[in-house]
Amino acid sequence: MSKLTVSFNGKEYTEDLEKYIEKTNPYGLIFFSKNIENEKQLRDLTFSIKKNFPLIKLAIDMEGGVVNRLRKIVGDLPIPERERDFLDFGKKIGSILKKYGFDIDFAPVVDIDRGVKGNGLDTRYLGKSSGEVIDKAGLFLEGLESEGITGCLKHYIGLAHTRVDSHFELPSIKYIEEEDELPFKSLSNEKRVIMVAHIEIDGYGLSTFSKKLVQRIKSFHRGLVLSDDLGMKALSGYSLKDKLLKTLNAGIDIAIITDMITDFSVEELTSL
Repeated sequence: MSKLTVSFNGKEYTEDLEKYIEKTNPYGLIFFSKNIENEKQLRDLTFSIKKNFPLIKLAIDMEGGVVNRLRKIVGDLPIPERERDFLDFGKKIGSILKKYGFDIDFAPVVDIDRGVKGNGLDTRYLGKSSGEVIDKAGLFLEGLESEGITGCLKHYIGLAHTRVDSHFELPSIKYIEEEDELPFKSLSNEKRVIMVAHIEIDGYGLSTFSKKLVQRIKSFHRGLVLSDDLGMKALSGYSLKDKLLKTLNAGIDIAIITDMITDFSVEELTSL
């Protein structure tokens, strides 16, 4: 099994999809809205994948609010305002994901709201202090995990101070603030995963390729460490192969790739 979580095209289980999964042999598959049409279609698709590849992890971004890949099926899922509602909110999302065969939810966001706009996190924050974020995210994770779904703490080390969206540009910060790291440390455990943001940090370099930063995470986190999507424009200027090798060489456990993998041989993928 390779150290990859990959996306795929289409909404049906086809021979081409089967061959793609066999070639990439991924740790996980990530679903987007393009893969989802209705309840029956999604159930048929996930059932077929799990039947033929029982060890594969099925992942999706379901934060609620603006990030809701299942909107076609479940409608809007607003993020609660009151802390006490987050346990039920996590249970609700966990129950939905369990119903459709998912294993991992790339949520919650634990970046702290610093009042900066335009960095891709507008409306996605859970609070303006580490304490508020920890309390709400902790309840969300408790609810999510009660349904057997793995949660993901993102985006380490926090993008809230940055002024550009990493989907389009590479953000940067001068130093790591203790309060930004606190939600990751407080909520970390071996059953949860941490997703590393693409961000340039003085003294560390580009986070996704930084052994020093990954070692910092692994000094307190015993679970898996994931990259954010290597296809984001924050990493433009590197070939996909170069990005993947730099990411894994840094010590990140699982690289997420939403570009279709065509420039790797089966032998290269098997060696990852």
